[in-house]
Amino acid sequence: MPVAKVNGQSINYTDSGGDGPALIFSHGFFLDLTMFDAQVASLSASCRCIAWDERGFGETPVTGPFSYWDSADDAVALLDHLGIGDAVFVGM
Repeated sequence: MPVAKVNGQSINYTDSGGDGPALIFSHGFFLDLTMFDAQVASLSASCRCIAWDERGFGETPVTGPFSYWDSADDAVALLDHLGIGDAVFVGM
């Protein structure tokens, strides 16, 4: 899976690509990006689906203390890294 270097972190993510509206999937606590596999599979024909592992979950390491504000900053930085200006946030 691709890794984006943002905010001093190595963020693991998937990106379906495509020209449709962008959706960014943010998993719940103690889970990882795979919790959205079914939704991404269903929506990727019409939407650009980005799912990512937050700090300390899945394949994204944690390098120190972080807050939910850091997670929000990471999501925006990942979208910037991918050149996406607008996205619908999907999560728990």
